[in-house]
Amino acid sequence: MHKLRLTLIMKKQNLVERIGKYYYEQHALERMQSRNLFPCIIEHVIETGDHYKLKLDVKEEEAKCATDAYIKFNMANILPGGMIGNRIITINPYQVKRFQHVIVFTGWKGVVKTAYVAKNQRVKAFIKNYCILK
Repeated sequence: MHKLRLTLIMKKQNLVERIGKYYYEQHALERMQSRNLFPCIIEHVIETGDHYKLKLDVKEEEAKCATDAYIKFNMANILPGGMIGNRIITINPYQVKRFQHVIVFTGWKGVVKTAYVAKNQRVKAFIKNYCILK
């Protein structure tokens, strides 16, 4: 589909918003805001993280209707701070510690559906259950 036509359809339906290089669903923007994940973090994960194609039967709520997952391992240092929206997330892609992983889900035409930070066990289980491995 022509890029201009795609943009017009998306704007008409008010489903997505473009920030930088990528389009984001409104749900993704709301989740990113509540999780303190900025668009520059999402761009970094998509551009430098591991890319996985997803199976069609993903049952995890966060990834429904997503076609791809991008995972940047050991990226997010979650400091204590109360509820999920009050956490402080510091990003240092060059320092490997026991950091958590940032996951970005995209759907049709690469539109960002949602993003979150997860621990190692959850990410390993997700990859095993829902990703198409080469």
